[in-house]
Amino acid sequence: MILDGHIHVMAMTEPEPARLLAILAQAEIAGGVLLSLPPESFSGLTASTKQRLDNLLAWCNGHDRLFPFFWIDPLADDALDQIQAACVNGVAGFKVICD
Repeated sequence: MILDGHIHVMAMTEPEPARLLAILAQAEIAGGVLLSLPPESFSGLTASTKQRLDNLLAWCNGHDRLFPFFWIDPLADDALDQIQAACVNGVAGFKVICD
């Protein structure tokens, strides 16, 4: 089984996991790691932690081949709160970049 280890969710759009899996299947990829929308410090995006987390989980919900990873800025004042919220909600891992 081939999994993609780095799939970005780059827009706050309606999640379409079935469509994503179909596109991946065309390339003979079974699934992969989905990275949440970036934190504000990297993108200027104004989505809250909860919105970014909910969006990520909606992409992965019910699909055992899509693994949610939450993107955090470890220098954010609430980084530990973000990690706690992500863990409580079943995130499988994190993308961490210091800019």
